[in-house]
Amino acid sequence: MLSSFRLKIVFWHSLLVLLTLLLFRLVSVEVIRSSLYEDFDDSLRAEAEWVHGVLEAYKMRNIPDADIKSDIDARSSLSPRKEFIEIYGVNGGEYFRSPQLESDRLRGLVQNHFAEPVTVKEFRGRPLRLFGVQDEFYEIYVGYPLTDIEAAIHEILSSSLLLIPVTLLFVVISGLFLVVRFVKPIKELNRYAEELLHQPLDQELPKITVRTKDEIGELIERINEVIEKMRHSMRQVLSFSSLASHELRTPLTIVRNQVEEALHSEMPAEEQRRSLASIYDEILRMKRIVDDLLSLSTMQAGTFKIKLERTDLQSMLKEFYEEASLLSRDKNIAVRLEPGPPVFVRVDVMRLRQVLFNLLDNALKHTAENGCIRLWHEIKAQQAVLHFSDTGSGIPPQILSRIFDPFYRSTMDGSSSHGAGLGLALVKLLVEAHHGSITVLSKIGQGTTFTIALPVENEPESNA
Repeated sequence: MLSSFRLKIVFWHSLLVLLTLLLFRLVSVEVIRSSLYEDFDDSLRAEAEWVHGVLEAYKMRNIPDADIKSDIDARSSLSPRKEFIEIYGVNGGEYFRSPQLESDRLRGLVQNHFAEPVTVKEFRGRPLRLFGVQDEFYEIYVGYPLTDIEAAIHEILSSSLLLIPVTLLFVVISGLFLVVRFVKPIKELNRYAEELLHQPLDQELPKITVRTKDEIGELIERINEVIEKMRHSMRQVLSFSSLASHELRTPLTIVRNQVEEALHSEMPAEEQRRSLASIYDEILRMKRIVDDLLSLSTMQAGTFKIKLERTDLQSMLKEFYEEASLLSRDKNIAVRLEPGPPVFVRVDVMRLRQVLFNLLDNALKHTAENGCIRLWHEIKAQQAVLHFSDTGSGIPPQILSRIFDPFYRSTMDGSSSHGAGLGLALVKLLVEAHHGSITVLSKIGQGTTFTIALPVENEPESNA
């Protein structure tokens, strides 16, 4: 019965309200009882003091005892409460006793009755509140039955017993109404999750509508973001696996065909050497793809490790410049290293060289013969900013934001694209692993400039 979230909320809310009402009833009854007893005792003391005052005043005026007793009896009969009065003289003899007491006695019912009013639990089948006043002439006892107080308290208890179920019924009905209203976003979220389970990953799922600005609305917005991020990651994983399989299938097919041809035919030695060389090239290509895939997957998984060391950026760029000049000779592309300010960075030298050679490989592919590649650096806002520029064909604006995606390849100059499309993706992840950033600017027919920003290493290397 209580499996529903809404019923659980209503049940626990109603239970808390019921406990609160019972506690309020208990406390309020005790407060009212205490207040009634206080008023009752004040009235009891006032009555006793009045009797005592009458005795003193009348005795001073030498009024006969019969008249005094008559006045006390008349005052007692007019009291709104049914009161009992007993008066004893100093010699212990009875001076006055209310006629309604008959043979019952107030004197001796309790001990120490001259300090505060006391309750006699059983007097004629009901409780009695008793108070006494004593001087050198008289002992005065005044008693009030507690019937009125008990009746008032009983009336309050009866009223509260009727009020509790009515209030509880109202709480249950209003609670159901409020819960249905406020749980509606959760129901929509549950329905959305059910649709998500059966939604193909290649289809877009509409976001949950946020109708409130409270905590539930914030939760729905966060869930929208998490779901979108998860679906994007899952699509990336599926695309990554599909493209990786595609990239590896081509060289494997070439290797298999060439091996089959060598096994089933008598091939001259020269052709065998050419076939083995081709197989070797394909194996190297597969190794590069596998290495890039491994690096890319470890970086995306957050398990990639780099070894940082304090490095002179100028010296490293000079070494790279000398090697790049050799690699660019085949296309007669000039490589220029422009002078810059001395600066140290904390990097993994091998990984940063990998970044530069990937950019060089990309520039050589898309720069025509007799072109130029420029390399320079500067210091901006405590960052070493490295610029890598070429005079290649440029990158169309519509694909500029996707060039760092894994496996994304574009024939930017209309020629066929080679490679697995992992180079620039690795470049971006490697730069970010060094707490840096990379941006790109390009114009069609004029060239492309990659800008890498790395934190400057200000502290000198300690001599341990």
